[in-house]
Amino acid sequence: MTKKYSSSARIVLSVVAENGGNMRIAFTPLTGGGSFYTTSDEKVQRAIECDANFGKTFIGTIVPDATSPAPIAVEKPAVKTVAVTSINDAKDYLADRFGYSRTKLRSKDAIIAAGVEHGIEFKGI
Repeated sequence: MTKKYSSSARIVLSVVAENGGNMRIAFTPLTGGGSFYTTSDEKVQRAIECDANFGKTFIGTIVPDATSPAPIAVEKPAVKTVAVTSINDAKDYLADRFGYSRTKLRSKDAIIAAGVEHGIEFKGI
């Protein structure tokens, strides 16, 4: 069975495989934003679904094929859009509401990832 994992942000996961080794999984970016990863390897699927951010930062759906009667939908987590005028505004928002240290939010990717972790998409950066 093939599964597709999707996120509203561009993400890369480091997951633990069944044999104890680490696997790096880079989701494919989408033009309009977000990213996805598709696999039919059940071991990889189990590793991804054991990640702490599964169901929060990204979700999974079954890709229908000739042997699947119907797709199983997984509810997409709600995303709140927050309008900001700069990266500094986004840093302030995360620091004030979630206690982030501004020094840990040095890059745009770090800010976006922190927002995704809390179901927030920043508009304007």
